[in-house]
Amino acid sequence: MIQCELSDGKFLFVNMDRVVSVSSQKSGEITLGYLRHNDEVTWVAIKRFQIIKTGTWY
Repeated sequence: MIQCELSDGKFLFVNMDRVVSVSSQKSGEITLGYLRHNDEVTWVAIKRFQIIKTGTWY
């Protein structure tokens, strides 16, 4: 499970097996791509993320 803090301060939880990509942009923003319930890839801008197992913020 990955917990993401979105740019607006809200939180999004995504199962690790649904995550397609996590990448940093030149602007310093982090982008998360994940598969939704209909297997459509959705991209969101996030401030930071935490892999729940390890409890480490990136």
